[in-house]
Amino acid sequence: MALEKPSQSFPTLRRIADDFGVHHAASAVVAFLFATTGPVAIVLSVGARGGLTESDIASWIFSAFVFNTFISAAFSLLYRQPLVFLWSIPGAVLLGPALGHLGFPEVIGAFVASFAGRFGLGALVCFLVTVADVPIFNIGAPFWGLVLGPAASSLLERE
Repeated sequence: MALEKPSQSFPTLRRIADDFGVHHAASAVVAFLFATTGPVAIVLSVGARGGLTESDIASWIFSAFVFNTFISAAFSLLYRQPLVFLWSIPGAVLLGPALGHLGFPEVIGAFVASFAGRFGLGALVCFLVTVADVPIFNIGAPFWGLVLGPAASSLLERE
């Protein structure tokens, strides 16, 4: 899957410093507080309910915020607009029920095996539609997951 070409070149450090101000710093602090408090509370709740150790929860929070911060900063600088990539809340919500009857290593292995490879997006769409459990036209969500997953793969994952 190819990325859209940026319309401008990567900004220099001088340009970033010139564009930065107190108003932007205040907005960044407020955005940071909102972006961290909600997901951390959900991750702590799911982790405690799933019986995860403190080190498992700490590594989950660390990896979610550090990797997503680097991705968000890189894309925001590249495309010259605020782009935020944080997926910790959906992941935590999906992980909670699975931790009720599986161990943490088994759940992580299932996620990696399910969504890696050529049809990862289609598998993810199939999984999310099925887990959402919203019937459409009185037809159950698993049917729509099997319809929409391959449709997403054929439309969006072309070689």
